[in-house]
This record gives sequence, structure tokens and C-alpha cells, in this order.
Amino acid sequence: MNLDIQKKKCLILEKKINMETLMQKHKQLEISVQMRLRAKILSKGVGSEHRSEKVLKVKDDQMFNLEGGRFLTEITPTELIDNEGYSYGHSSLELEQLCEAIDKA
Repeated sequence: MNLDIQKKKCLILEKKINMETLMQKHKQLEISVQMRLRAKILSKGVGSEHRSEKVLKVKDDQMFNLEGGRFLTEITPTELIDNEGYSYGHSSLELEQLCEAIDKA
């Protein structure tokens, strides 16, 4: 019985370590995405249609739906901008979609 308790404690500890590692990897990925986005805006950015700043213009096939029929047209270092000029946090898209839009912009 004592051995079973030790095994359970080890499994719990192992799961905790693995979750921390995955969380750290996820955070590192988010940082990498931000760095890539900023670098791409510096090299390929154009003036926004809705603001006075440089943005990445999104290609037609990456114009993901954001809300109420509005769709993604521009990406800033901190926000997504839709076709009507409304802004959203990057978290409004799944990380995979955000990466895809940045890569193909």
C-alpha cells in the first residue's frame, strides 16, 4: 500500500513537470510569434487603411472571420484589425491561424 502511494505521488509530480514544460514551450512560441511579427512588419509592413502605423496586410485566403461578418485585413504588433477598422486582441484567432496569417502576409 505504501508503494502505491509513492507511485501516485511520482505520477502527480511527473504530470506537473510535464505541464510546466508544455506551458513554458507555449509561452516561448508566443514570444517567437511576436518577434517574427515585429520583424516582418519592419521589413514588409505598409501603412494601415485605418490607423497611422505600419501593419501587415493579410492575403485574401487568410482573411479569417473575426466577428459578425467582419474579417481580418491587417495585423499590428499588438492587435488584429478587421475590414471595418475594429480591433481585436491576437487571442481572437487560434495561434495556428495567427501564425499562418503572419507567415503568408
